[in-house]
Amino acid sequence: MADVARPHPDLPATLDLDLDRARRCGFPEVVFGSGKTVDEVVVAATRLMQAHGQALVTRADDDALAALASALPAGTVHRRSRCFSVGDPAPRFGPV
Repeated sequence: MADVARPHPDLPATLDLDLDRARRCGFPEVVFGSGKTVDEVVVAATRLMQAHGQALVTRADDDALAALASALPAGTVHRRSRCFSVGDPAPRFGPV
């Protein structure tokens, strides 16, 4: 079986980020932190931040939240909901 080219060879093989989702769906991919290593979560959030100026991680454990806060200090840890957010979404609509 031939090797299939990975769309983002610079990412760990365990990550499959959809960096085109924002164009297709109006909002970038969200990182589901459960089951990922701390490094995978940080790499995914950092890459989404670079690509879109924002990132959202859900279901992150305490170690991942601490690492995210260190790697992306402009972000916010939402401890009760086990989420991390960084960056502001682009306005989608004008004044109401």
